[in-house]
Amino acid sequence: MALNLVSGITKQLGSFITSEFKLTASVKEEIQKLESKFRTIQAVLNDAEKRQVKEEAVKLWLDKLKDHRDFAYKIKELNEKLDEIIKEREMYGFELTGAIEVVERPKTTSFVDVSEICGRDNVKGDLVSILLGKGSEEEGSPHVISLVGMGGIGKTTLAQLAYNDLEVKSHFEKRIWVCVSEPFDQCRVAKAILEAFGGGHPNSTELQSLLEKICELIERKKFFLVLDDVWTEDSTLWEPFRLALKNGAQGKIAFFGKDAEKCEELEVLGRQIAKKCKGLPLAAKTIGSLMRFKRSREQWENVLDSNLWELEDVEKIVEKDLFAPLLLSYYDLPSPLKQCFSYCAIFPKDYVFSSDELVEMWMAQGYINSKEDMEIIAREYFENLAIRSFFQDFEKDEDDGQIQWCKMHDIIHDFAQAPTMSPNWTMSLTKLKTLYLTDFKNLEHLPPLGKLPVLESLRITRCHSLRKVGVEFLGIESENKKEDNMQIFPNLKYLQFKDLFHWEEWIGIGGKREEEEDSTITIMPRLQRLVILNCPRLNSLPDFLRTIPLKELEINYSSILQERCERGTGEEWRMISHIPNIKIGWQYVQRDGQEVKSEDDEEEFDEEEYDEE
Repeated sequence: MALNLVSGITKQLGSFITSEFKLTASVKEEIQKLESKFRTIQAVLNDAEKRQVKEEAVKLWLDKLKDHRDFAYKIKELNEKLDEIIKEREMYGFELTGAIEVVERPKTTSFVDVSEICGRDNVKGDLVSILLGKGSEEEGSPHVISLVGMGGIGKTTLAQLAYNDLEVKSHFEKRIWVCVSEPFDQCRVAKAILEAFGGGHPNSTELQSLLEKICELIERKKFFLVLDDVWTEDSTLWEPFRLALKNGAQGKIAFFGKDAEKCEELEVLGRQIAKKCKGLPLAAKTIGSLMRFKRSREQWENVLDSNLWELEDVEKIVEKDLFAPLLLSYYDLPSPLKQCFSYCAIFPKDYVFSSDELVEMWMAQGYINSKEDMEIIAREYFENLAIRSFFQDFEKDEDDGQIQWCKMHDIIHDFAQAPTMSPNWTMSLTKLKTLYLTDFKNLEHLPPLGKLPVLESLRITRCHSLRKVGVEFLGIESENKKEDNMQIFPNLKYLQFKDLFHWEEWIGIGGKREEEEDSTITIMPRLQRLVILNCPRLNSLPDFLRTIPLKELEINYSSILQERCERGTGEEWRMISHIPNIKIGWQYVQRDGQEVKSEDDEEEFDEEEYDEE
């Protein structure tokens, strides 16, 4: 939420100095000050976001950040406000998150002096039996055998004994030993596998090309792959390897991991956490997806003791018993994944996501920090969200098993659109200029698109459940909650509503007399053209329309509204009379501000125009 906004602003401030404007020295200095202050606030936002649901003062502190999207134009004023926020942060005692130093561990190999190993014959025999498939049918896809335990108890030694066993050597066409260790590097692991298979010394740094080469080399081969000293618990990082290794013949993979936590030690905690889900399947599924990444007793206790379970004033849009599990899972996401998840709020319920299109949209929005392997990282983000149950109803590719299509559960979608969450996605869509919403059969309410800062063209068509467009479309929570100095649809130039057969009401902001000048709110200040096509039940226009500098209005195939907008006599005419060019029923009734009286003054209707619109 606020963390993603601040993170995005901080990342862009450096390039802003040189790329967005030719700035004076004094303004550059102000921007540099602003960057420093955003970094100071960013350091404590993780703690603040978690505390806002219980502490109103913290929530108010976070709310102060929401109004600073136009920082390039209000930089001095923003610096003053941020000075105050930084002073206030000391009152709440937020915790700073320190960086963790990464120390490279020593590498292991497959070589072992068997004569020096005693007392391992039985366990080695059991492991070899599993590897050779004795007493059971072999599986058609790679099978993972995990050796876990405390450091120094002999996991690597046991693996070495099995690796060098004569029966194992004769059973497998190829044996590969890769020491993974830390820091984890997917490309390095892929290259090590390739070299072991005789694939030379690959120079590529693209994981995709490396995995494709692995697929070619292992096709129909029975191999034994040992991955030793594995510390990476994120299963999404291993998913590309699992899919690539499916090309081999029937075989098994041995995985050797970090310190083990005995399952029985966590059982009591697990049952207590399960009780908090109160029998709700979605809550249990969400928490289960969260807990799969947590291995220590302390991590489980932190989830069990979280004050989020005790929320009283939760978002009304989501059931109380579901809100806490969802929020726990959301807060566990890294910042980039929070952005990617919140972005999905812009889509309506029951929308079928194409995984390929979604990752491309994330990349276009600048959510992927890395310049290299951007598509692979974006795909990993998607897989991570899928594993955590933020998506469902998967349709997978028959060949590689990758998710091609999916949906978001209705309640998770509600959670993404809750007021606590919604500022995130609207403020992060900084590059969206054209939006076309079509064929959303279950869309009953439009999202707060008025908050999109650079949107220029918006078309909404064939949303058959849409009956009312209200202030939520503008980005106002209610008619009584209008913020000062709001700019709604600040750059919108073209707006079209088409084939909305059940749309009846377009409600304005309310409570504003015609003679009043409201300087605190600006709606669609750059709108040039408004088109309403085939909306037969629409019966009114919003009150703010008379303040918009429209140049052209078209109303066609909308009989009720056309009658109410008749020149001089219609009830809505006073709302639109200031517009220079007005076409109703495919005929101009006003051009260049003058009444059109004869057929010679009218333009002929071109059927192609309707098709293009």
